[in-house]
Amino acid sequence: MDNLSFTIKRNAYLRKSLNCALIALFVLFGSACSSIPEHHSQKDVLADIELPSDWLVEYEGEIRKDLLQLFSSPGLNAVVEKAIKNNLNIRLASKQILAAGIRANIGDSNLWPSINLNAHGSRSSEGRSKTINNFNSAFDVTWEMDLWGRYAAESKALGADVAEKIYSLERMRDSIAAQTMQSWFNLLTTRLLVKADEKRLRSLKSTEQSIRNRFIAGLGSLNDLDAARRNAAQAEAILIERKQQFNNTARQLDLILGQYPGESAYDATELDLPKLLPPPPPGVPADTLAARPDLNAAWYRVVAADARADSSHRARFPAIKITGQTGKASKEFTKFLDSPTSWSLGASITAPIFNYGRLKRQSLLSQNHAQQAYINYVKACLSAFNEVERALGLEGNLREREYALESAFTYALRTYKNAQQDYISGGIPVLDLLHSQRALFDAEVALINIRNLRLQNRVTLSLALGKGL
Repeated sequence: MDNLSFTIKRNAYLRKSLNCALIALFVLFGSACSSIPEHHSQKDVLADIELPSDWLVEYEGEIRKDLLQLFSSPGLNAVVEKAIKNNLNIRLASKQILAAGIRANIGDSNLWPSINLNAHGSRSSEGRSKTINNFNSAFDVTWEMDLWGRYAAESKALGADVAEKIYSLERMRDSIAAQTMQSWFNLLTTRLLVKADEKRLRSLKSTEQSIRNRFIAGLGSLNDLDAARRNAAQAEAILIERKQQFNNTARQLDLILGQYPGESAYDATELDLPKLLPPPPPGVPADTLAARPDLNAAWYRVVAADARADSSHRARFPAIKITGQTGKASKEFTKFLDSPTSWSLGASITAPIFNYGRLKRQSLLSQNHAQQAYINYVKACLSAFNEVERALGLEGNLREREYALESAFTYALRTYKNAQQDYISGGIPVLDLLHSQRALFDAEVALINIRNLRLQNRVTLSLALGKGL
C-alpha cells in the first residue's frame, strides 16, 4: 500500500513538473514571437520613391543590347576584351564568388544530420596475470531539428550572398568595360589634339617665316616678327605638354588593361574618334531597377539581411536535438564482428532561460542591419535614377554644343583665309592675322573635345540604363 501511494504521488509530481515545463516553453515561445522581423519587398521602393511613368527629359533612342554595340570600332572591342580578361579585380571577384558558394554549402549542412564513426581498442591488466581487452565501434548520429526555420533562414542568407557577389561581378565587368572605352576615347582624343597642335605649330612657323621675309624686304616691323615668334613658341610649349598628356592617358589605359605601363597597343589605323551611332532606348524608370546589376546586388544584400534577421530571431526559440548511436563491443578482436549490435536513441530540448537579453538584442541588431540595407537600396535606386536623368539631359546639351562649335569652326576657317589675303594685301596688321589663326585652332580643339565628351556621356548613359556586356 505504501509503495502504491508513493508511486501515485511520484507520477502526480512528474505530471506537474511536465506541465510547468510546457507552460514555461510556451511563455518563452510567446516572448520570442513578440518582435517578428519585418520583411522588405521591392514594391515598397515604388511606394517610397513614387516613380514617374517616364523620364523627365524627353529622349528617343534605338535598341542597343550592350556597350560594344554603341560604336563601330574593332580596335575598341579588342581593347575591352583584353581589359576584361586581364583585370585583377575581376579575377579577385571570381574567387570571392567561389568562396561565397562554399560558405553557402557549409551553411546547408546544418539542415542535415551529422554522422560520425568512432572506433576504440584498449588493453589493460588487473594484477600480474589477468589482462583485459576491449574493442568497440559505433556510429553516432546527431540532428538538430529545424522546426522554426532558423538554419533555413541562414541558408537563404548565404544563397543571397552568392547572388549579390554574382551581380557585383557583372557590374564590375560593365564598369571596367565602360572605363576602358572612355580611356580609349581619351587616348584617341589626345592623339588628335597632338596632331592639331603639330599642325598649329607648322602653320605658325610658316606665318613666322612669311613675316620674316617681309621684314627683310622692308615691308614689316620687328614687333610683327616678335609677335609671330612668341605665338610659335607658345604653340610649341602647348605641343610638349599635350604629348605628355598622351603618355599619361596611355599609362592609365595600361593600368586598366592590367599590363606594365608603356605597353599600350592600339589600332594605329583608327586615326579618328568612332562614329556616334543612335543612342540606346531609355525605357522607363521602373525598368532600371531590374536592368542594373548594381541595384540587383543591393537588393540581394537586403534579402540576406532580412534572412539573417529571421535566423537571429528564431535563435530565441527552443532547440530540439535528436541523438542516436549503434555499434558493437567485444573483448576479443576475432569475435568483434559476431558480437551483438547495440543501439540507443534519445531526444533533448534546450530553451534559453536567462542570458541578460543577449539573444533579444542580437535579434534587434540584425533587424536594424536589415533596415539599413533597405535604406541603402533606396539610396542606390535614387542615385541610379539621378545618373540617368543627368546623362539624358547632358546628351541633348552636348549635341547642341557640337552643332554650335561646328559652325564656329566653319566661320573661323573662313575668317582665317580672308585674313591671310588681307594681310598679304596690307589691309590688316599682323596681330589680326595671328588672332584669326589662333581662333581657328582653338575652335578645332574645342570641336575635338566636345566630340569626346559626347562619346564619354553615351557610355555613361548606357551604363546608367543597365546596358552592359
